[in-house]
Amino acid sequence: MGYTITPTELKSRLDRGDQLVLLDVREQWEFDLAKLKGSTLVPLATLPQALNNLKRDEEIIAIC
Repeated sequence: MGYTITPTELKSRLDRGDQLVLLDVREQWEFDLAKLKGSTLVPLATLPQALNNLKRDEEIIAIC
């Protein structure tokens, strides 16, 4: 299931301690400028190769 989450909703969930996988799909230079603590960089162009490394039983939030 996919849906859109706002930055405010994400902050609220992180503040509550929800267990989320933060997957940043931007380019390295964008990640370097503004990364979220605990996020993992997987540039969108490399995402197909990284899919097998993602745990399917965890909630994944893509940041773009």
